[in-house]
Amino acid sequence: MKSVLIIFTLLILCSCATKRTRLSDKNMRVMIDPTGISQTDYASIQNALVKSNMWTVLDRDRGLASIKKEQNNLHVYEHNRYARQEKFAHWGKLYGAGSVIVAQSECQNRPNPWNITTLRNYCKLFLSMIDTNTGEVIVSSTVEESAPFMASPDWSDAVEELADAYPTHFKEEKLHQRLLDYKEESAANSDKMDRRFGR
Repeated sequence: MKSVLIIFTLLILCSCATKRTRLSDKNMRVMIDPTGISQTDYASIQNALVKSNMWTVLDRDRGLASIKKEQNNLHVYEHNRYARQEKFAHWGKLYGAGSVIVAQSECQNRPNPWNITTLRNYCKLFLSMIDTNTGEVIVSSTVEESAPFMASPDWSDAVEELADAYPTHFKEEKLHQRLLDYKEESAANSDKMDRRFGR
């Protein structure tokens, strides 16, 4: 009887919260926004994300440019030049991202406290994961790193902190009735404005 009760309890717990994986959660298909960061930082963040083995990482920088060039070559500009069965880069088969990783760093070269004759690059690293549908910041991380003078910091700890902060299970959250009423009122107001301006 005791074992039946344990199994029943486990079944209830499993049904309430489903584990998030990159095969079940669209937000775990990520791209890094290359805006405002160096190529070295971009490569370091991408490398750390891939090594964590948690995310499906899409390249939206040099890799994407190369893929688009290859697809255009095979299917648009020089389509007669390639054997049909050798066109491995299929047209229009790129994946969309469920969320965007936005990175920012604040770095300063300062004297090393342990050896004042040398300088080190002290950085505060920020990562945010933003839902591509809603613009909601899902999780964020902040770490402090140091690197040799003028060198780029290692982003591994920032990526690890982001992964640790990411929810492990889907959780159903019911909206409060007051928020549902407000959403309904907002939709009605929007409809009035559309009619007023003939949209």
